Amino acid sequence: MDEIINFLISFAVVYFLIRTIFTLIAWRLERQIVHIERSIESQYVILDLEHTDNQYFCYNSKTKDFVCQGQTMSDLVQNFKSRYPTKRGVIYNAETDAVTALDKDLKEAV
Repeated sequence: MDEIINFLISFAVVYFLIRTIFTLIAWRLERQIVHIERSIESQYVILDLEHTDNQYFCYNSKTKDFVCQGQTMSDLVQNFKSRYPTKRGVIYNAETDAVTALDKDLKEAV
């Protein structure tokens, strides 16, 4: 009977220690992820791209706020830089039509 009680106590202690360790690891990983997210947001604006009537429209992917527009990639870059001179834009999500049209515009420019 003492063996069963000792086993249960040992099991409870080990379970508590493992649970505590995993909680601390999860907390630390979450802090690191938040730090990385803030670092990325301080350097980049993640954009959604739409193409309508020969115009490209860029929206902030997180807030859905309008960022810039242009008829060519050069226009987009110039308008983006005028609004965010210290940041870089990254197109994260784009409509298929927008990517096709932008690819065509880039090939014609070269």
